[in-house]
Amino acid sequence: MPCTSRCTARIRRGPAPSRPSVAVFGGLALALSTLVPPGALEGQHTGDLVIPRGAILVEAFGLFSQAAERFEAGGRVPLGVGAFDTGLDPARFPALEAEEAVLRTLVADPSLALRAGRFRSVLEMNEQRVPLRVGYGLMDRLTVGVTVPLVRRRMDAHLQATGAGANVGQNPADYSGTAAAVATFRSDAAASLQALRTRVNERCDAEGPSSEACLAGRAAESRVGDFLGQLNEAWDTLDLFPLVGSTAGGTLRARWTAAQTDLEAWNVDGPETLPLAVRTSPSTLRQQLSDPVWGDEGFPVTTPDAFLVLGDVEIHAVLGLFGQGASQAGGSLPAEGFRVRSAVEGTLRLATGVVDSFAVVTPSAPLAGHGGLGVRWVTDLLVGERAGVLVDLGWQAFSEGEGRMLAFDPDNAWNPDLARVTARGTPGDRLRLAVTPRFIVVPGLSLGAGVEVIRTGEGRWTATATGQPGGQLAPERMIPSWSSQQGVVELRFAGWEEPLVGGLPFPVELSVRGVAALSGSGGAPVERRLEMGARVLRRR
Repeated sequence: MPCTSRCTARIRRGPAPSRPSVAVFGGLALALSTLVPPGALEGQHTGDLVIPRGAILVEAFGLFSQAAERFEAGGRVPLGVGAFDTGLDPARFPALEAEEAVLRTLVADPSLALRAGRFRSVLEMNEQRVPLRVGYGLMDRLTVGVTVPLVRRRMDAHLQATGAGANVGQNPADYSGTAAAVATFRSDAAASLQALRTRVNERCDAEGPSSEACLAGRAAESRVGDFLGQLNEAWDTLDLFPLVGSTAGGTLRARWTAAQTDLEAWNVDGPETLPLAVRTSPSTLRQQLSDPVWGDEGFPVTTPDAFLVLGDVEIHAVLGLFGQGASQAGGSLPAEGFRVRSAVEGTLRLATGVVDSFAVVTPSAPLAGHGGLGVRWVTDLLVGERAGVLVDLGWQAFSEGEGRMLAFDPDNAWNPDLARVTARGTPGDRLRLAVTPRFIVVPGLSLGAGVEVIRTGEGRWTATATGQPGGQLAPERMIPSWSSQQGVVELRFAGWEEPLVGGLPFPVELSVRGVAALSGSGGAPVERRLEMGARVLRRR
């Protein structure tokens, strides 16, 4: 994981959907509407799932999702906060325990609490989905079909090591800006210690080894020698060292001041200033703390090279409940009346997709790599010539599956035994309700705005392997349920009962929708989504 001077690991960012594409699509629909003679089209249903017997319905959509925050009790927070943001101390990183023990001896403070700063992370999920659906009318009220989704999910990940709250930094013996000062100090201190020993030896030879002056000299020699031995060990073995301006740094320099006093008592000069750490090294923290957890794959995941991969294939059966669908031709709509069309759809989901690293909060599409069953009820109501409302209610349940969980315990995400754990379990079920009233601008062209509510149930997972060989298996984990309330705006052009233009021999529906999360709970993603697509009907 290459890092800059701020230890920022970046994973490729793909191009986000551009705003001009929305404008072009909307302009195209408006242009098409002007080509239809007045009165050629009546108010028409949208999103029809039921098609006439023998007809074929082909649908192609592009969905672009982005999420960089999630909803918690206190409001919106970045995706990485809580799981990957952490203080750099031995409580979270056992690798720092040995360094802390050496530093406690060095500063003569057994209560010293090592603090190397903080890791801060920024995660952003981007997903592109291209569901391709084909339906065939077995009967006038029974349609079967299949959806084959192509998916590309990418994550931009930034990990930054900061010195916030640190009392240690990079070992000055390893930092180019201070390495020369350390070498000079060590050389001068060694010479001072040798001079002290020479003078003490002379006094002991003159007054005897049991004399008060000799005993005091030997004690001074021992204190200075022990301290310099501890100091040299720290410079030779540690990655971290007391920081300038910290309490630990002040305590260490006070010990050197005491050693200078011992030297001066024997008319020996020592180096004036003890070099301390002047900076926190992002590369040192990454190598010592991040790499042992995430290994060669880097923090926290890598972006797949594949442009698009196969998602979970779905097989559908749709039953028309009541009302004649607009795609089945027939009948104008009286201005004073209304017309209703309703259908129910059953779905069998096949686990053909690549399993998600599902501990990362992602856009609100269901987890990939899990089969299941679903039921969907769609009702479209037209009132008069200018108004309509589309209600879409769906429920999905998922089967058990196995995959790699990025951080099995979000409260202990930096534990190597719990990183990228192989786990087996079942995602919670998913309920979605979308209600979209719309205004029919001209026959066939409508503008809509509504709400979409998504609720997921609680998931249950059991670790089957650890992130590190020989590590201890984690206990069962529950992934809490979450809910999200989203605002929707849409533009649709429905040309089922008449061709859009005289030269177009088949009915078609065009649509563009914008979805944005307004509120949520339980860690729901703050998602923005753009959907664009076309549906084409070929009758017998």
